[in-house]
Amino acid sequence: MLFKTRKDMQIFYEAAGTKLDQEYGRIKANIVFGAKKRHSQVFSVLSQNKYEGKTTLISYLGISFSKEEKRVLLIDGNFDSPRLHKIFGIENDEGFSNLLADGGVLQDAVIKSEFPGLSILPSGTISKQLESVIQTNAMDDILYQAKRMYDYVFIDTGSLQTNVTAKLLAAKSDSSLVVVRRMKTSTHDLHELKTSLESYEIHVTGALFNTRKLAWLKR
Repeated sequence: MLFKTRKDMQIFYEAAGTKLDQEYGRIKANIVFGAKKRHSQVFSVLSQNKYEGKTTLISYLGISFSKEEKRVLLIDGNFDSPRLHKIFGIENDEGFSNLLADGGVLQDAVIKSEFPGLSILPSGTISKQLESVIQTNAMDDILYQAKRMYDYVFIDTGSLQTNVTAKLLAAKSDSSLVVVRRMKTSTHDLHELKTSLESYEIHVTGALFNTRKLAWLKR
């Protein structure tokens, strides 16, 4: 469940030992283990369809890593339906898309959240014709800067089914996390997802099965 209010975010940040805290503790442990094996810092969060839980996952992960005093950047790469700026109550006057299109310094575009070590790079104001620029050095430069500034970087994306940019962002990332949702992701969707991962040579650290709670699925 996504945060309904800013107070809910603070409660989760301050919570220790709750079921939700333990669930994300297990997810973090798997991510950290996978990251060490491949020296990964940048993870795209993927799903075949909309509304399968990517933004929920990335928001909780950001706050959860913040509890451990990690430096974390959440990037909103869902250019068609950006949500991170709404969740964290920040402006979206410029951001990721503007950096891609116009260049600039990452540090000037990120916004620090109220949680220590957690920063947000909102999607920005450009939502069209970003496919080509994602494949250029502009994207490489953003990720290079991010890796120097943060321990972990998580990129929210659009659905793989309708969004080429999601596949391109994943291909540029060190690895990916895949979210599938009960009663939402069909067998056909999984086959299509597998095809996309193979076609774009996308590495997957793990998959998460979204029911009422998230469960880590081994590859």
